[in-house]
Amino acid sequence: GLGIAGRPSAMSEAKEKTTKSSGLKKFLMHQTAGTKAGRKLISSFVGENGNEIIEAVKTITAKVEDKETAKKNKERIFRFALKVKLMFDDGLLKRKDVLHIIDPVDHLVGKFVKLLMAKKVTKDDSVAVSNSVDRLRFEIVDVVGKHMQEKNKEKLNALFNYYGATKFVDFLLMDEKVKNEKAIILKNLTPIVKEYTPHLCKGLGIPLDTENKEVAAKGAEERKS
Repeated sequence: GLGIAGRPSAMSEAKEKTTKSSGLKKFLMHQTAGTKAGRKLISSFVGENGNEIIEAVKTITAKVEDKETAKKNKERIFRFALKVKLMFDDGLLKRKDVLHIIDPVDHLVGKFVKLLMAKKVTKDDSVAVSNSVDRLRFEIVDVVGKHMQEKNKEKLNALFNYYGATKFVDFLLMDEKVKNEKAIILKNLTPIVKEYTPHLCKGLGIPLDTENKEVAAKGAEERKS
């Protein structure tokens, strides 16, 4: 809008500045994601446990497919993690936009952790995880895809389809070749579950400390209201 004497208003200037800042961040993200410095920057957003899980998934991907696919998929995971963070930073996404995704996330996390701890996993278990990933794919792509170019939306879909396919899930949950990686994922997923979904811990047999118990109790009250 125009202010006095045809000059841009303070509001429009602020909006333009925010848009330019957002565009610059996205440009820098795209340019640096493949570099060592860029990967380090993006890694800071997913945390130490998240990085360990992603590294384990990369190793498993290399065993299922090849090192090139593993490297490409890891880079895409990092890129999409940062894209979504920028959507929240820029106000494109708000908490209310993703509330309906909480249940499918809880469902998948609970099921996945239980199977990582299980002594025996069946084909039916693997199919159930695959179906849960596909449901989550639909919900997430529907929400974040509105703020992406079509080609990036397709890449995100492809990433979910790859890791949700029974071929990958079977290998992850049932193949002895990835026993170590499976243990790494469980070890690093447990503190994430305790911090972000403590209400699932009792059913999974994961002990909570005092702080986690308080968070779980508060979350239970919020879900009732």
